[in-house]
Amino acid sequence: LSDSVVSSRLSGLHSTGPPVELASARRLRLENERLVAEVARLRRLLLSGAARGEVGSEDAAIEEEARFVALEMELQHSREVIQALKTDRKRLKAEKFDLLNQMKALYSTLEDKERELRDFIRNYEQ
Repeated sequence: LSDSVVSSRLSGLHSTGPPVELASARRLRLENERLVAEVARLRRLLLSGAARGEVGSEDAAIEEEARFVALEMELQHSREVIQALKTDRKRLKAEKFDLLNQMKALYSTLEDKERELRDFIRNYEQ
């Protein structure tokens, strides 16, 4: 059915009838709009496939499937790499924290030794 026929039928439904028919007409109109959008999307998809020379070709379908599998594998590999990077980041944060604590301990020890040396020098001079 063409859009004009559907529109005329829907407009006829709008002008007469109980609310049930109006709700039915609304559902029909929404379904029609959805289907028109779907047809337009499929046409664009078909035209884009034709532009690439893929329409009606089994080889193209096989190539598309292979490309899909390759992309899935790449995605899985990327996820694994991201997980490894997250693990490394956590490990490096822990090492950084450990090194910071070691540096604090070294500075504390150095300050203690410096204080002991000053006390020794002061006592030696007396």
